[in-house]
Amino acid sequence: MPWITDLADLVLGRACGLCQAPGPSLCPSCLDALRRRPPPEPVVIGHPPGDTVTVHYRLPYSGVGQRLLLDYKEHGDRSLRRPLGVLLADAIESCIADDASTAEMLVPVPGHARPRRGFPALPDLLRRAQLELASRGARTLVAPAVSMHRDHAPLKGRGRLERWRTVRHAFDVDPSAVRRLARARVIVVDDVVTTGATVLEAVRALRRAGLDVHDAAAVCHREAGAAARV
Repeated sequence: MPWITDLADLVLGRACGLCQAPGPSLCPSCLDALRRRPPPEPVVIGHPPGDTVTVHYRLPYSGVGQRLLLDYKEHGDRSLRRPLGVLLADAIESCIADDASTAEMLVPVPGHARPRRGFPALPDLLRRAQLELASRGARTLVAPAVSMHRDHAPLKGRGRLERWRTVRHAFDVDPSAVRRLARARVIVVDDVVTTGATVLEAVRALRRAGLDVHDAAAVCHREAGAAARV
């Protein structure tokens, strides 16, 4: 309920991190200003020619984008769920083709079984993004088809090669989901792509299951405007 959120903002003394206006940590005006910025060019990550995926994102993982995601994920600022969900919807929308005859299936990158932050950060954002996409007339379904068969060590602070080794072959695909996904356009979704190791490993797992995957979407990507290799 919006009034509950407004009351929480008042009690907690929150203010927009960009313009300092009292209220949510990213006010509607500043969200609109961010969305008016031209979207970054999608970035191809992986090892050409065949082991790549194109990442669509809305903000570079630096400055404002990094601060917003850290406030949400590390500091538990739930007021950022909706605006970050809108930005994630923008990134997903850029993956969606004009052909409405093909279903859009959003496959989230799996998180740790017991996340340090204590709440499901990506699923919350993805639910908000789905609602936003529905308001724009885009029909999507979330398919949590990828899971961890081993809970890998945290990746924060690790280099690119170490991240790749840590997540290599860490994911499985639910066999019951393969048939449904085979008839759809599959978009892998994460909140942030840094080196790209986790997103690319999820894509590899889906491809090993026989699925055709070309695109991924995220709120932020660390290396704006430059190709990342893992």
